[in-house]
Amino acid sequence: EVVQGDGNTIPLSTLMSMTEIWERLSPEAKAEIERSRLKASVVLDVATRCVLGLLLVKDVSSASSVETLRMAVSDKREMARSLNCRTPWDMMGTFETIITDNGPEYANEWFQTAVLGLHAEASFPPAGVPQMRGHIERFFRTMHTDLFGRFSGRTFENVVRKGDYDAEGN
Repeated sequence: EVVQGDGNTIPLSTLMSMTEIWERLSPEAKAEIERSRLKASVVLDVATRCVLGLLLVKDVSSASSVETLRMAVSDKREMARSLNCRTPWDMMGTFETIITDNGPEYANEWFQTAVLGLHAEASFPPAGVPQMRGHIERFFRTMHTDLFGRFSGRTFENVVRKGDYDAEGN
């Protein structure tokens, strides 16, 4: 009955390097992608830890947050079938409460109206206390360490974490 929503930076070059398209791109296109970052807008069910909605966008906004919310309550099985996914991604449903941070993509009239339209409530824990949204924060941490951390050449979330690691060389 409780979901959490948030956005997080995704290394686009890591995702692209896993596709056949990457090999066909020009060096200039690869360089542009390597400088780019995507954001993942996610709605996660707290009880099951299932991702109900995930949208990749250049910048998170109230529009992307509402669209991710729509995806969370929508049937995605046809999309999964059309993409030849191994599993149907049949997780969906309404909820009573969505917990998000206080970012402008959530703390606005458009998003809150969409939540109210689902007969739910939006909860905004105090800023600077990410552990109050611990499930989705852990999801993003796991994604970065257990998925993206397996790829060489990753750029990390900031220069302090990157340290002396030679991302370009790797």
